[in-house]
Amino acid sequence: MPASTRVYDMKVGKGKRLDIVRLLYCNIYNTFQGASTETDRQLTQRRAQILDQIAGLGPMRMGSIAEQHLPTRRKDGSVYRRGPHLTYTFKQGGRTRGKHLRNAQEAALYRRQIEAFRRRQTLSAELVQVSQRLANLEAAGKEEGQKNSRN
Repeated sequence: MPASTRVYDMKVGKGKRLDIVRLLYCNIYNTFQGASTETDRQLTQRRAQILDQIAGLGPMRMGSIAEQHLPTRRKDGSVYRRGPHLTYTFKQGGRTRGKHLRNAQEAALYRRQIEAFRRRQTLSAELVQVSQRLANLEAAGKEEGQKNSRN
């Protein structure tokens, strides 16, 4: 199918039926063709930007910070809540671990490091998408070269 043909450009005459398999093929084909609107150079530049951003993130840690308010009983029997007590929780060896944070400065440091980790996750997902588009462009270029070499 030529690169200029899109599903919405296809004409279906009277009595002719567009097979659903062909429609799905065209839809998938158009998705990959949409990736070719970006140039190899633009994608390579974006990939380099993402890698630079990841390199500049600094220290990071997985996990989250939670505030705990502990119920405490007074001598008269009434209950009040003490806190907030800041707790850093994380997974280690398939188990949830926790660490009490001593003060607000330590909590702020942990929050920055957790945010850096979450930013790295977002950038890594974008890096995979950009790399896949680059791979699609490379594969499309090789396919065109193979088609031309047979002629």
